[in-house]
Amino acid sequence: MKWATSMMLPEHNEMLKQLNLEMEKMKRPENDEQKIEAMALIINEAKQGNQLLSISYFENGHISSLTGFVRSFKYIEREMLIKTNEGHIKAVSVDDLIEVELAEGEKFYD
Repeated sequence: MKWATSMMLPEHNEMLKQLNLEMEKMKRPENDEQKIEAMALIINEAKQGNQLLSISYFENGHISSLTGFVRSFKYIEREMLIKTNEGHIKAVSVDDLIEVELAEGEKFYD
């Protein structure tokens, strides 16, 4: 049933948007040990060679992606800090990684 959103209060429209976002959320995919090991090797190679990395990760029920350089790795927190091309630092949990690959681009020198 399609609702006539033009006749609704703004608060109701916002609630419908939030409800739709909640319905679109998905569960975090589980990675097997082989895939985790392969991603770890790629991340290590990117960090050692200061190479650009393309990452897909799970965030708030959706799959997000970014491209950047591995700035540092926090082993205790199980997350890595990625410096994006825009210069922002983004923390990504290792447990949320879906796909990791080396990307074409410049090397990173900080």
